[in-house]
Amino acid sequence: MSLVSVTESRSVLAIALVGAAGAVAAGCSPTGATVVDAILVGLAVLGVVWAAASSPWWAGVIAAIVATVFAPSAVLLAVGALAAGGGLVVGLRGRAEPWTRALVAALAVQVFARLGEVGGFGVSAAIAISTLFALTVVGLSRRPRRDRRIAFAVAAALVVGTVLALIGGGLAAASARGSLEDGVDRAQQAVDQLTDGDFDAARASFHEAAELLAEGDAALDRPWTQPARLVPVVAQYRAAATELV
Repeated sequence: MSLVSVTESRSVLAIALVGAAGAVAAGCSPTGATVVDAILVGLAVLGVVWAAASSPWWAGVIAAIVATVFAPSAVLLAVGALAAGGGLVVGLRGRAEPWTRALVAALAVQVFARLGEVGGFGVSAAIAISTLFALTVVGLSRRPRRDRRIAFAVAAALVVGTVLALIGGGLAAASARGSLEDGVDRAQQAVDQLTDGDFDAARASFHEAAELLAEGDAALDRPWTQPARLVPVVAQYRAAATELV
């Protein structure tokens, strides 16, 4: 177990806040909504750096090495190398302190937040999330039992909230599907009628298509679909669907 003094906690908090601000400035958009993204990314980085302050020094170094390997530019490569090299030197000399481990993690986060596209879609996010998640878990395992209980309660609440949001979004999508499919079919029929010169029938079909699509849009915007706005990736698909409708 790794205990952190009050003075060290303040140093770690300051580093975490700066690291969170840097990650937010990188423009990560897990949901596509600027304000929501800033809050989610900021809180996530605060949690990672706070947990990393109690992790073994080598855990932060490994995270920094992973970030360095995938760094997309010379500047980010230098930042990652600085974090990995500095953490390695301090750790091998037996001088690793909570603030030094937090600093290594915060620097690694800056690189992860700016990876861009690595391989296919979502690969860079998967690399960053899996690495930082592992670092967080290792750090939490060395925190006092009370801290671990709080972290577990928060994680459980997030999982439950996410599941409920997914259920709400799934029900809305199922409810909207029929109206949307019928609306698209009716719009295609209207185009065919317009091509054939049957303007009155086309007008009526377009009107009916608009009503059907409006029904589908209303179903996608029910109150129980709103929590999906806070779920990374899912929020982007929801926004894309409503925008398309």
